[in-house]
Amino acid sequence: MIGRPIAKAGPSRAKVRDKRLSMPNLFIDLRDKVYRTNTWAPGKLILSDYEGALATGEDFSGVLKIGGSPKVFLFDGHAARVDYINKKLAASFELHSAEAQDLLAKYYSVKENNPAAELPPLLFSLAYRTVNWSLSGFLIGNYAGKLKIGQQFSGMIRLDKTTKAGFFRAEVKRHVGAVRGLGAQFLSLTPETFEMFEIAMKKSESAGN
Repeated sequence: MIGRPIAKAGPSRAKVRDKRLSMPNLFIDLRDKVYRTNTWAPGKLILSDYEGALATGEDFSGVLKIGGSPKVFLFDGHAARVDYINKKLAASFELHSAEAQDLLAKYYSVKENNPAAELPPLLFSLAYRTVNWSLSGFLIGNYAGKLKIGQQFSGMIRLDKTTKAGFFRAEVKRHVGAVRGLGAQFLSLTPETFEMFEIAMKKSESAGN
């Protein structure tokens, strides 16, 4: 059976694995909480069951699904108002891809033409931008979750402007207070994740990093 060549371990191999890159950003989806809302317009949404740690005025990134579409899109959001008592979040957001923007507008146009029609739900989870990353692990910022040092977890890695994702399993190694960071070491990566890393490394090289 022909498969991916197995590189021999050694100093040069370890050096490549541990080279930390800050660009391009990867998006880490910890798959810990998915929110759902039917109250939205292009670029805006309201949640009625928010139990997260975002503060009013805080920026965030997320992973969004629209209605019954199987595709997943990345977006940047801004928490316009957070009401912890009533568990409400009002946020604005900007989708990364033109395809996602067109799909959102298409769904919303049905509501505009027929006010009695129901909007399809938006489903999203938070995605954490990497501060830096390598084939050995990553550091994400603005983490306000409950993962503890030594705890193992599974997640997904995404690249900007793509619907593809790669799976991984990792272990928490440190918390970095200055950036509200969480550092983790990979325990296993799927072939799809390796392919995404190859794409990201080529982007980093072309940018001169």
